[in-house]
Parts: sequence; structure tokens; C-alpha cells
Amino acid sequence: MSTSDSCSVTACRAEWDAKYKVVVLPPRTFARGLTKVLYSLFSPEFAISRVMQKLPRRRRKHGRAVGNLVDDELSRWVRDPSYQGSTRFAAVRRALTEKGWRPFRAQVPVGCSRMRLGTRVDLVCLDRKNRLIIVELKTGFDDYFYTRLGNMRSPFEQVPISCYARACLQLAVTTWLWEHAPPAGFKDRTVAGSYLVRVFSDPDTEPLGAPSVEILPLPAWTRQPESCLQACIDKLVASRHQTKRQRSRELKNGSARVRRRRKTYSLA
Repeated sequence: MSTSDSCSVTACRAEWDAKYKVVVLPPRTFARGLTKVLYSLFSPEFAISRVMQKLPRRRRKHGRAVGNLVDDELSRWVRDPSYQGSTRFAAVRRALTEKGWRPFRAQVPVGCSRMRLGTRVDLVCLDRKNRLIIVELKTGFDDYFYTRLGNMRSPFEQVPISCYARACLQLAVTTWLWEHAPPAGFKDRTVAGSYLVRVFSDPDTEPLGAPSVEILPLPAWTRQPESCLQACIDKLVASRHQTKRQRSRELKNGSARVRRRRKTYSLA
């Protein structure tokens, strides 16, 4: 797959199907979920269960539940800028407002029929110059967000795998999809930046016991050299015929390889 081939992406009208909870691409094709596809191609050996085993004490994972609540409140904030919401949401709103960002759209489906990929952007904001800011919300992972377990696969062999690195790659590809196959109504809008917004979900790990928010820009390895991101896109294009069963098998095999080579991986 050549670089030029992977760049020949045409904008498509991705839609969200609430019944099947999946992004739909024309002509009525269910998209592969971006997150799990990236996991299977670039970091199948990573397992949160192994990371958590190394923690001083085991924690109950509830980031998804908190994330769903904050996602819902963000959508309400887009519809009503005066919306107050919960204390945790107020912390997110305050952090974004301090950056000079105001809500514009929430849960925007993006995708590419050629790559058979789809995802939803958690939040799109406008900065002070009315440029677009793409926001990816991450909740949970409170005390193991940066914990490392091996390295990613080509072309990111030098990047240690962590929840943080996985989230960065997801956001980088989401931004690429947005720029090359922009959603309807966004074709002529400039994307000024993409940011992870990390929300702590466990009161025990929040500073001073108060809801905490961290805004993180994409690291340099997601942008430079450009050939790495382009090689990533080429790999995604080449995998467009991958089935859900094949994806699950790759993730399962990755975990098995880690068990067999347990001593070669170290947590940092």
C-alpha cells in the first residue's frame, strides 16, 4: 500500500447508530471501532490486568461509568452553555474554560469508508479565534495511566506502551481522519489542536480529594517524523478487511505471547 493510496480518502458522512452502538459508513456499512483496531495492530501485548497486578493495592475499575456520565454532561453543555452539572463535570468545564475553549459539538462521528474505520469525537470546542479543538476524554487509569509494559509495534517501536500512549495514538489517528475525511459541515474549518482531557475517577487518587482534570497535548512522536504516522495509516488501510474475530484473536494471541515472555517485559 503506497503512501499516496492511503491519502486518497474521500470525505464520507459517518453516522452513529444508537441501536447497534456503532458508526455507520456509506453505503450502510458498519465501521470497525478505531480503538480496538489500534490495540490489535500496535499494542496487542498490553493488558491492563497485568499492569494492575503491580499496583500497591488493587483498585476497582470504574472509569468507564464515570466517563459515560461526563460524556452525557458534555453533550448537555453543548446544548445549554449555562448547564452546571455535577462537581466532576464542573471541574472539566472550568479547565476547558480557563484555556479559552467553548463547547461547539459533542459525540461527532468520523470515519472513512476506504479504511472501514469509525469513531466518535468526545467534544469539539472553539478557541478564541474560532478554530476547532478536538478533545478526547479519558477517565480512570488514575494510578497507572503512565505505567509502561513493553513497546508498541512498527512503526512506533521506540514508544513504550501505556494507557497514555494508546490514548495518544487513538487521538492522533482520530485527528487524521477528521482532517482527511471531515464530517459534514466541518470541511472548511481549521483544526488548531487535539488534546487529551484526563479526568480522575477515584477520590483516593485525586489531589486533596477534589475532582481533578489534566489537559495533555499530543506528544511529538505522534507527529514527527510524519512518515511514522503515514506508515500507521498505511497499516490501517491494509487491515481494512480484518474481521472482528481476527481482531479478537490477535488481542488474545498478544496476551499469550506476553505470558510466555513474561521476563522480557518490565513495568516502569
